[in-house]
Amino acid sequence: MKITITILKLVLFIIIIFFLLQYNIVDIPNLSVFTDQISNVIFIFILISINIILGAYKWWLLLLTFQYNISYKISYLLYSVGVFFNSIMPGGFGGDIIKGTYLFKYIQEDYRTQSILTIIVDRIIGMHALISLCLFSGIYISSQLVVDEQLSYIIDILTAITFLMLIFLGAIIFNAHYIKNLFENRIKIKIKKLQNIIIKILNALEKYKEKKNSILLCWLLSLINHCVLIYCFLIMAKILNILFINFDIISFITSASLLANYIPLTPGGIGIGEGTFNYLFILILEQNHTLNNIAYGSIFFLTYRVIFTMASILLGGISFIMLKKPDYKIKN
Repeated sequence: MKITITILKLVLFIIIIFFLLQYNIVDIPNLSVFTDQISNVIFIFILISINIILGAYKWWLLLLTFQYNISYKISYLLYSVGVFFNSIMPGGFGGDIIKGTYLFKYIQEDYRTQSILTIIVDRIIGMHALISLCLFSGIYISSQLVVDEQLSYIIDILTAITFLMLIFLGAIIFNAHYIKNLFENRIKIKIKKLQNIIIKILNALEKYKEKKNSILLCWLLSLINHCVLIYCFLIMAKILNILFINFDIISFITSASLLANYIPLTPGGIGIGEGTFNYLFILILEQNHTLNNIAYGSIFFLTYRVIFTMASILLGGISFIMLKKPDYKIKN
């Protein structure tokens, strides 16, 4: 039975690869531009792979925060499978559902709500670190370059989103006990199961209030992850002979494009991230008369769409095939 399931997973993996190539979601021929830069391409691939491994470690820390006796190996397998499906499903969130489905198999029923919350919190921490990086890099370049009203408006929006996220998360986490009491005693939802889920989530959030150091560590790991990925974009720009950009400009453009890539309109957000990247690049650089005759979105496409997707397919695909039914259920 186990052999049959493994074979079926392998077949599904091959089918997914076929559709990615068939519909040019991953366009292998584009790698021809790397003929003279293969060492840099391999370096980017290694950095992205390390990022996936580090991301799995960050999520494992969140699981340990809730005292789940789960190994890093299992956490890595589940996480990399999620990254794999995030790369091929609309909006970059579909892999979280797959990861949560697998996690359910490893956790005892009474403890599943808290375990799924770690996926949500991990995503929130990652997005908050990305928005913060986008915000501060945007403020920095606006102080260094002459920016027009349109770019200034974009930076203002990101500033507002960052502070709203801080206020919203703080209000929920630090007042989870009072909100839970409201749902238990005053606010009644007709769907009893939904109300019970909300109360379980609020119970779980109460525990995070006592784990500030763990949350801060995970946030810093997310920030490192994003900076390493942005550095990969900078290397790609050098490969394409775009030599007039630096880390602060690429930080703002890349982080904003990755945020746009979350919009669930196309598989993996294909086209959305590239369009945002190209738009912001032109918006910033045309003011400084440094534009070249190039589609700047190709930096995003080649780095994230091709190399990142290939790394996630390799690591996540192997994990998808390796994942087995758990021998026992984990509880905290």
